Amino acid sequence: MVVFARSPLAVVVSGIVAIAVAAFIYFVIVKPETDRANDNAKNAIQQAQPQFDRAARIQECIAKAAGDPEKLAKCN
Repeated sequence: MVVFARSPLAVVVSGIVAIAVAAFIYFVIVKPETDRANDNAKNAIQQAQPQFDRAARIQECIAKAAGDPEKLAKCN
């Protein structure tokens, strides 16, 4: 930003205005969008958690089966 002002007060005021505009843009546009994205990510993780738990149980069962076909057939 280029400021053509000879007065120190004008420089300070333009700096404060620039900070106010940046804060307004952050709190009105950026923050609500990031909050919404975080909520969507949290919901997606919560919805996928049961599948992750099931996959972990199946993986543990397969590891315990150690290649035995009868034990592997019981892993669902």
